[in-house]
Amino acid sequence: MPPSDSDATRDYKDTLFLPKTDFPMRAGLPKREPEFLARWEAMGLRARMLEDAKDRPDFILHDGP
Repeated sequence: MPPSDSDATRDYKDTLFLPKTDFPMRAGLPKREPEFLARWEAMGLRARMLEDAKDRPDFILHDGP
């Protein structure tokens, strides 16, 4: 059966069950990423992670053939 004109203009978003929420569906990562990085830098997060992992054995993930 060939597609009709109504199928071409149908908004399939209306056929899905999407929850109604107060928060935005998009996180705005490109805009917020610098905020995250600055906060993590101020917390010294990377240094703390390296300090916590210093006595652990190395983890090597072999990916590929």
